[in-house]
Formats: sequence, C-alpha cells, structure tokens
Amino acid sequence: MSRQGQYKPPVNDGAERRDEVIELTKTDWRKAVALALEIWPRWYRHEALTYIAHHSPATASPESLAFFDKYVNDSKLETDAFREIATLQRVMEDAVTFGHAAFAQQVLELAMSKIDQVTPDLSRAAALDRLANAAAMLGTAECERVCRQLLDVAAILYADRMQRIHKWGRSYIHRAVEILLPLKPDRTRVMIADRFGPVVAARYFVHHQRDRHRRMHRTELDIFATIPRARYHDC
Repeated sequence: MSRQGQYKPPVNDGAERRDEVIELTKTDWRKAVALALEIWPRWYRHEALTYIAHHSPATASPESLAFFDKYVNDSKLETDAFREIATLQRVMEDAVTFGHAAFAQQVLELAMSKIDQVTPDLSRAAALDRLANAAAMLGTAECERVCRQLLDVAAILYADRMQRIHKWGRSYIHRAVEILLPLKPDRTRVMIADRFGPVVAARYFVHHQRDRHRRMHRTELDIFATIPRARYHDC
C-alpha cells in the first residue's frame, strides 16, 4: 500500500531543541514558547514548557493564563489518553504553583472527563495516582474525589487472581492512603474499612505509620550528616 500522502511528523532532535528553549528562555521567553510548541516528540515539548513555567516571567505576566491555555491546548493533540492526562497533571501543578488555582480546577475537570478513556485498568490507576497528587494541591475535596476513583480501580486490581495485578492493586490502595490520610485521617480510615474491611484497613494504616517513621528517621540522619566532622570532637 502506498504511503504517499500520509502525515509525517517533523523530524528534529527533541532533546536538542528542548535545550535550545532552555537557553532562549533566559533572554526571550515569548520566542521560547513559540519554539517549544514546535518540538517533536511532544514529551520533550512538555518538558520545555514546564521549564518555561518555572524559569521565566511567563507565569508572572498578564499573559500567564494565555501561556497555560497554550499548554492545555497542546495536550489535546495527544492521541494517547494517558499521556494527555500526564500533561494536564503537569499543567495543574504549574498553574497552582503560580497562583492560578481556578484555572487548575478547570484543568482537573478536563482530565477527569477523560479518565475513562485510559485503558487498561492498570494504566487508569497510574493516571489517577498522578492526578491525586496534583489535586492535593487544590484542596481536600478535590483530592478525596480523585482518590475515591483511584480506590475504585485499585479494588478491581486487588480482586484479580493474577498475582502481579493483585500486587499493583495493593500498591495503589497504599498510594491512596498515603495521599489522603494526612488531609482527612478519620474519613480515610472509614473509607478503606468500608471498602476492604477492617483487617485490610488496619494493615495499611500500620504500614503507613511505619513508612512515616522510617522517612522521619532518614531525615534525621540526613540532617546529622550535614554537621561538619570537626564538631564531633567538641562534644
């Protein structure tokens, strides 16, 4: 079959063009945005746009919402729903960071409207995990809403007889607990107990507490490691 007339994406080195954008951002962020929107493949394009969001006046200027609009519109060109949601998650986090919470809320609604297009269930759980992290920046209600859907999918994986899938189900239940518990501890305990039973719920909360203490201990060790060695002799 002839391939004549089929669409061919522009050929360029995405990583190299992304690095050009990073350099151009320092002198002319508007040109950097225009160049970033031409980068292929799109994942490098999104990395370039994220850099612009964090290292230029683009997000502090009156044109900042226009910048985020371009970012969102570019995500709609993705043919893969998971990649589109991953991009929208980045936009949400950047928008909240720069004070555009209302815009980020609209992006969350857009992402959630597309979540059912992500298949299989394992990929949908991964997409919801990303969105739950970003939704936590918007507030407790948004985070709970996303975590509820994450638990719905995690329950399907958890019930699978295949050990590998069952293991992922356990992992995503733990992720939902990890994200939501600091925001709504009592509500999270009830939610997990109602869905999976008190025994399973107790196991996850004990595991979460153990992880928390382990992280705190590591932080203490990191702080201790910054003390100059010479000071040990002063004790």
